[in-house]
Amino acid sequence: MNPTAGFEDISLRKDIANGSETAFEKLFKLYYSSLAGYAFNILKDKDLAEGTVLIHFGVISMSALRKIKKCFNFIPNKKAPQM
Repeated sequence: MNPTAGFEDISLRKDIANGSETAFEKLFKLYYSSLAGYAFNILKDKDLAEGTVLIHFGVISMSALRKIKKCFNFIPNKKAPQM
């Protein structure tokens, strides 16, 4: 376990609050796989688990959709939705 990981998260969150798309992408890449796996263990449905994680990353506004579209490049076997 990395003892400085929490400090990086705080820095990323501050950068995201200031509008950094790079910080958002980094946070997404750090947590998406483990959160989707955790959600799948509860929901037992891969698509529902992935969708739930995406929603909880704040993908409910049009401006956030632009950011998440870039993040689809990091999800195996997924394509970005058409906008």
